[in-house]
Amino acid sequence: LGDYVAALAHLERALASLEGRLGPDHPDVAVLVNNLANLRHDSGEFAEAKHLYERALTTWEKHPGENDYFIGYGLNNLAKLHYDIGDYAEARRLWNRALALREKSHGPDHPEVGVLLNNLSGLAQRTGDFPEARRLLDRALLIFEVKLKSDHPSTANALNNLGTLLFETGDYSAAKAALERSVGMRQRSLGPEHLDTASSVYNL
Repeated sequence: LGDYVAALAHLERALASLEGRLGPDHPDVAVLVNNLANLRHDSGEFAEAKHLYERALTTWEKHPGENDYFIGYGLNNLAKLHYDIGDYAEARRLWNRALALREKSHGPDHPEVGVLLNNLSGLAQRTGDFPEARRLLDRALLIFEVKLKSDHPSTANALNNLGTLLFETGDYSAAKAALERSVGMRQRSLGPEHLDTASSVYNL
C-alpha cells in the first residue's frame, strides 16, 4: 500500500507540473494520464482508471497520424479494463479498433499485431467461441515464431494460452505439448522462479 500511495503521489505531481507547462490537452500530458490510469487499474480502481484512459485517448485522437501508436496503445489499455469488468462487447470493439490501426501502420505480421490477436483470442475463449479463439491464437503464434527471437515471452505466453484452450476443448495431449513448450521457454528466458513460469507449470 505504501508503494502504491508513493507512486500515485509521484505521478500526480508530475502530471500537475507537465499540465502547467504544456496545457491539459498536450499528447505528452496524455502519456502521464495513461500511466496514472494504469496505476489505478492495477489497484482495482476501475471507474477512475476508465475516466483517465478515456481522457488520454481523447487527447491522442485529436492528433491522428502522429499519435497513431499511442491511440493503439490507449485502445488496448481501455479494452483490457472493459475485459476486467466483464464488458466483453466493448472490449472486443476496442481491441478490433486497435488491431485495425496496428495492421494499417505496421502491417499484418508485426508482433504488436500478434499481441492484439492474442488478446482477442483470450476474449473469444472467455465467451465460449473456441474456433475463433483458435484461429486468432494460431495467427498470433505464427507471427511470434517468425518475427521474434527464440524463447520470446510473447511466444511463451501464446503457447500457454494455446495449452489452456486445447485443454478446455478436450485435446489433452496437444494441450500438454503446448504447455511443455511454454514452460521450457519461460524457464530459459525468465528463470524457474518467475511468476509466469509458475503459471505455465501450474497449467501443465
